Amino acid sequence: MFTITVLFAVLFVCALPRDASSETTCQTHKRNSASTNAPLQWDIKCDDQGNYLPLQCTVQTPKWCACYDKEEMIARPSKSTKSCECHLDRHAKIKA
Repeated sequence: MFTITVLFAVLFVCALPRDASSETTCQTHKRNSASTNAPLQWDIKCDDQGNYLPLQCTVQTPKWCACYDKEEMIARPSKSTKSCECHLDRHAKIKA
């Protein structure tokens, strides 16, 4: 699981454009994930403001899912993650 997380992080960082535009992190991630040939394809979803939706999953089956707050990953990818409520509550308490 750690290997997949590291692979995901490296691919994400390498795919970021060098010149930052008005895109949010989520919008950039979504655009870059659509054009990669990585073994795991993520179906990145952003809300109307460009923030991450909490549950982000791979396209492939079995689905790997990770939890995000508005700006970043807060729970690593897992095949058992189906909801992010507990992760979001825990993250909010830690940040407070």
